Amino acid sequence: MSNGKGMGNQKRLTPKQLKFALLIVSKGDRMTGAECAIEAGYSEKAANQTASNLQSLKMFPLVVEEIDRLRKEILTGSIDQLSKAEVEEKLKEIEKQFSINAEDYQVLENKVIDDSKKVG
Repeated sequence: MSNGKGMGNQKRLTPKQLKFALLIVSKGDRMTGAECAIEAGYSEKAANQTASNLQSLKMFPLVVEEIDRLRKEILTGSIDQLSKAEVEEKLKEIEKQFSINAEDYQVLENKVIDDSKKVG
């Protein structure tokens, strides 16, 4: 899982990482880490390693901090156990954000390609 976003270099969570954290906290008693990784959109082939990496404080401190934050909020009662509807709503919001980010990236990529053709 060497995408350059591990090892503490990140400034914020990606949509997939946020979805993984939410799934681990909300469904971790019913799903394995690998299943949560797959549902979050990671490769099925590398799901076990991805789940392990995402829960490593050294590799992905922001993900681990988000998982801890969500668990503490539930334990301290500052939020109730997330209902299935709330989880699904949050997951839809994350997917929508990811979709928008992917579309923005594609537009930017096309612009760079067009600009490079004009220069060349």
